[in-house]
Amino acid sequence: MAYQPEDKQPNIADILENQATIRSEAEARVGVFKAMPARQRNDLVTKSSLLSNTLEGKQWADLTDAQRIEVFNTLEQINAALTKAEDERVVCEQKKRPGSNMIMKSCKTVAQLREQREDSQKFLEENGICKGHLNCVPGQ
Repeated sequence: MAYQPEDKQPNIADILENQATIRSEAEARVGVFKAMPARQRNDLVTKSSLLSNTLEGKQWADLTDAQRIEVFNTLEQINAALTKAEDERVVCEQKKRPGSNMIMKSCKTVAQLREQREDSQKFLEENGICKGHLNCVPGQ
């Protein structure tokens, strides 16, 4: 169960129950964990345990915005590992708007972030970076 920013509040009890099931199946090496490499399985159990420790005994309203985003991102990482869909994993972050103290939330898939990074690199390679106005030559 993944938290979608700006949607209704997730049920922490459901998340904790789901994470307990994931950990027990991982430790028993059943289901999707049967063929999963030990390192990936251990990493998943560690993330699940840390997530459960963060949420244990809390209500959604008790979490800060930063904690909510961290919970969301961790749930997405766990889900991506279980479904083998890393490119579809959603990553959220909080940033201040340029020239403002207003904080905005931004969520994109790993594939979108990679495409954005590749487009930026391509633009820089094609247009070059100008260090001064007089000696500005594209492509250098």
